[in-house]
Amino acid sequence: MKKILVFAALALLLTAPLFSQEADSNEDLPDETIVNEEDEFEYKLNQKGDQFLQFTIGGSLPLNFPDVKSVFKGTQKLGFGGIFGLSYNYFLTDSFILGGELNFGFNNSIANHVFNYIPVMVFASYQFSKKNWEIPVKAGLGLCVENFIGTYFPGLIGKVQAGVFYRIAPSWSLGLEGAYYLMPQFDKVYTNNVFVGNFAGLSLSLRYHF
Repeated sequence: MKKILVFAALALLLTAPLFSQEADSNEDLPDETIVNEEDEFEYKLNQKGDQFLQFTIGGSLPLNFPDVKSVFKGTQKLGFGGIFGLSYNYFLTDSFILGGELNFGFNNSIANHVFNYIPVMVFASYQFSKKNWEIPVKAGLGLCVENFIGTYFPGLIGKVQAGVFYRIAPSWSLGLEGAYYLMPQFDKVYTNNVFVGNFAGLSLSLRYHF
């Protein structure tokens, strides 16, 4: 009987390190899994389905009335002006955006008359993001109602735009944007008389994200 007890005690002593090693290896598995999951996780400012409203105020520079040089010489037919805008933006992915915008712009003429225009556009935008910085590149197309000395002209408008924004808070970002506007203008009786206006714009924009 004593021999049996001695053999049993020796067997327990020999197998104890094996159980201890297996337990240690099992305890390590959850920690490794957690570390791997943390390494693979990537936080993104924007996700599919996110939206934002953008408020814009800026200036516009006519490029062909008759040319850019005339604006700085003071001999232009149309001078510096301003533009205000409101747009709605929807993220189809974390980078690709579709939206629509409404703007109001004005420029003073050589005789101190005011050229007004109200563009309504739809647009597509692709946005590059790095930490709190966002760089949107946008192209838009739409209709434009124009008014000069009481006469209204129907027209079209196309726009390409790029900017840089900084996310100052989870729901707010502030940025600068530069744009080029192409505005074909048709006369009021829809004849073949078409004038294409070219404008450059620089604006300050505030975004509300939700």
